[in-house]
Amino acid sequence: MGMKKRAADSGRDNCGFTMLEVCIAMAVLAITVLGITSMQLNAVRNVTVGNLYSQANVVANQHIEFLKNIDLTDLVDDWNGRIENNVAATMDTNEECPPIFTRETTITLPEELEDTYFCRLITVKVSWTRAGATYGSVKRSVIVRSLTRGEGI
Repeated sequence: MGMKKRAADSGRDNCGFTMLEVCIAMAVLAITVLGITSMQLNAVRNVTVGNLYSQANVVANQHIEFLKNIDLTDLVDDWNGRIENNVAATMDTNEECPPIFTRETTITLPEELEDTYFCRLITVKVSWTRAGATYGSVKRSVIVRSLTRGEGI
């Protein structure tokens, strides 16, 4: 009976939180918010990198399709068409390329088809430098290759 009386007479009502409980709850909330913020920043960074890869892939594929629709003799003649060391032409082209990208195009005789004049291997390399990366500037690139006989084939 003495125990009940002492608890009732202490004058403390138990309908609130102590300062220690509030501080612990704030710390848990702060750690959770920092974790969520870090995940969000990584997601935005990954979406940006993926977007750049997609754009570079589109630039490379558009240029390959353009070159595949040119007659094969014109394709080589337009680029001072002598074939040396199985390389018909190499050129850096940026006329229609978005300004952040650098495009390099190489037209070669495929190694497995060296005896034929009716086929070319077109390689388009689209490069860009991602400034502001965590470890300084990072050079990235996409390489797309396609065989062609010209005239869209």
